[in-house]
Amino acid sequence: MISGRQAFDKTCLLSISFSLNLWPYYYTIILIDCPGVKIVIDRNQIEQKLKNHGYKLTHQRKAIIDVLVEHKGHFLSAEEIYLKSKEKCSQTNFSTIYRNLEIFVNTNIIHKTQIKEGVYSYELVCSDEHHHHLICKGCGKTEAIDFCPIEALKKTFQPKNFTLTDHKFELYGYCHQCHRDQR
Repeated sequence: MISGRQAFDKTCLLSISFSLNLWPYYYTIILIDCPGVKIVIDRNQIEQKLKNHGYKLTHQRKAIIDVLVEHKGHFLSAEEIYLKSKEKCSQTNFSTIYRNLEIFVNTNIIHKTQIKEGVYSYELVCSDEHHHHLICKGCGKTEAIDFCPIEALKKTFQPKNFTLTDHKFELYGYCHQCHRDQR
């Protein structure tokens, strides 16, 4: 199932990162999650959520929303969003993109993650069910997975006098098409 990802906000307190070597792929795993976050799934809900937070629907903002909706299930870099938005609204500039992406992250409309070192990617939040993701480092395609390792990991925190409040589980690798294209 191709899907979006669980949204998270600034109340997330813990990020654990480790690596998993599953031959022939090498994955980076990041654990974060924030329960109880309202999820948006379509253009109308996105626009209503922005209005509810006091934001106007400018032509540039609508172009960004269009790009995100058209690429649901894939992560895009700010540059990709900029180039695609500029095709829809020529007045769009890079600072507008970054400003709006930050607004969208803070209002839980999109999720921000770092697939490639030094480059953040963004994806529309699409599901309110607890799930995790396989993320292609080539094309940004995401696929939801039902597996959740958190119960086994919680045991390691109990002796340390630490209460885990949130998590996110992401596996990074290459989809079949990108893996084939690399050969």
